[in-house]
Amino acid sequence: MRLLISGIVLTIAATAAFVFLQRPPADPPLGPERTTKAMVWKASRGPDKTTVWLCGSIHILRESDYPLPAPWRKAWDQSRRVVMELKPGTTEDPETQKLSLALSSLPTGQSLLPSLSPDTSRDFLAWCTDSNISPDSFQHMKPWMASLRVGMTSLDRLGFNVARGIERHLGARLGERSTEGLESVSQSLGILDSLSAQDQDLMLRHALADAKSAPTRITLLANAWHEGDTATLDRLLRDGFKDFPSLRQRLIDDRNKAWFPRILQLLDGHEESSVIVGAGHLSGPDSLIAMLEAQGVSVSQQEYTTRRLAPPP
Repeated sequence: MRLLISGIVLTIAATAAFVFLQRPPADPPLGPERTTKAMVWKASRGPDKTTVWLCGSIHILRESDYPLPAPWRKAWDQSRRVVMELKPGTTEDPETQKLSLALSSLPTGQSLLPSLSPDTSRDFLAWCTDSNISPDSFQHMKPWMASLRVGMTSLDRLGFNVARGIERHLGARLGERSTEGLESVSQSLGILDSLSAQDQDLMLRHALADAKSAPTRITLLANAWHEGDTATLDRLLRDGFKDFPSLRQRLIDDRNKAWFPRILQLLDGHEESSVIVGAGHLSGPDSLIAMLEAQGVSVSQQEYTTRRLAPPP
């Protein structure tokens, strides 16, 4: 399995992600102006009907990924309601942090290393040595949380940080907008917490194996996001979860089905809204976009002009 952590970055809010110090990233190379697509769709049931903006997020970004493309700013400026996976402000709530810690921690008296298979334990200790990180800092974590921390550590070294994620960025700029969440923290983290011990062990082992190729993977992902390239995002997502079909089902397909009725309600309401979810939920044949189109909703992906160099083919 490859790209599992990248897949999670595309599909689930970083409720329990670890925030590290960030290196100042280099400015992106610029070229002549060109037109490309954004991960933003305008949806409505017809002329003069309520608009719902569907915006595909990456939950960790770099300083150089800002300012957001023009369609993001347009959707934000026109929306009076903001809907995210988790209600804005939830991740900063002390009660949420307590719940996240409780869900991600092993029971009293247990520690990470004895819970791992010999192969995963060996790979984990080698990664800690190479990364100059003490294994003791992981000792109370469940393997799924250790997997996320391994992945986030690799990404942080490239300048990606949850503090730069779209949810944090926009959540600090809500103004008078009303807000809501599509699910609770316990629902969000419960998906990973419900994995079997064997699957959690496998998840950590592959996160460790993926760490060395993180620069290539996250660059592909970020480039595809900037270009609104849903085909590439869907391919990355499917590759990332190919050894975990049941996890993909629960992280993407089941959540899309759970959220879809609320999006239809927003379309039938009177308040222009932005729905901001992981980009993986808006990519591919089973996406929220495809579900809306199947219902006869008019959905159009937005374009913008940029000087950011196009990624190589």
